[in-house]
Amino acid sequence: MTQPVKPGPMSLREPLHSLLAAARAFLRARLRRGGRYGLGVTLALLAIGAALWGFLEIVDTVTEAELVRTDERVRGLVGGLTRPAFTPWMAGLTELGNGWIVTVVSVVLALGLALRRQWRRAFEVAVVMGGGGLLIGALKLFFARARPAGALVETSGYSFPSGHSFAAMTLYGLLVVLVWQATTRPALRTVATALGGALILAIGVSRVYLGVHWLTDVLGGFLAGFAWLVASLLLVRWGEGRRSASGRLESP
Repeated sequence: MTQPVKPGPMSLREPLHSLLAAARAFLRARLRRGGRYGLGVTLALLAIGAALWGFLEIVDTVTEAELVRTDERVRGLVGGLTRPAFTPWMAGLTELGNGWIVTVVSVVLALGLALRRQWRRAFEVAVVMGGGGLLIGALKLFFARARPAGALVETSGYSFPSGHSFAAMTLYGLLVVLVWQATTRPALRTVATALGGALILAIGVSRVYLGVHWLTDVLGGFLAGFAWLVASLLLVRWGEGRRSASGRLESP
């Protein structure tokens, strides 16, 4: 009776060699700049993963006593810093993340891009802002967290995640992306990024200052908005790439 031959080092070398070669090819493709699914997509997916992880961590701990105490301590600290002279400025600043202003800016931006025949960018605005509005509404209904009591301005609806923070991240983050798409000048890109980042942060701070949100509401809004922004842009570009590839295959 023939005994089965056990695989030796020589018999394992070839499949191991092939596996390592495939792994190297995969990593090179993922880290190649300018490739369709190269470095840019890899970094975007990592950013989405990190944002979603942070958001889920907040969701996982938002009802824990220690985090609630942290929210209350931050609220008390900010409340001690409020001044009557600052409040109208903060109220005006927070309006830049208000639903109707965000909607008007988004529609004007999409129409302006469409009139210039920049169809993909106009579609990006529609997907990011239109889908984002539906998403933040669904998240608020799902978590149904009550707002802090004693706000400095009137407000309604649920608290988590912050809709103003979500809208600020998606709209002003998208404007930064559009500037980066429109120019290669480092100075303009740096100014746009700095101004956009400062405005996003300021709107989030204004929500805590005015007492209409807990700190975790704002952080959750930022993270959810960032994940949605990046995912939407990736989805639009993936769809465009598929359409272009299909067109090339069908052309004679």
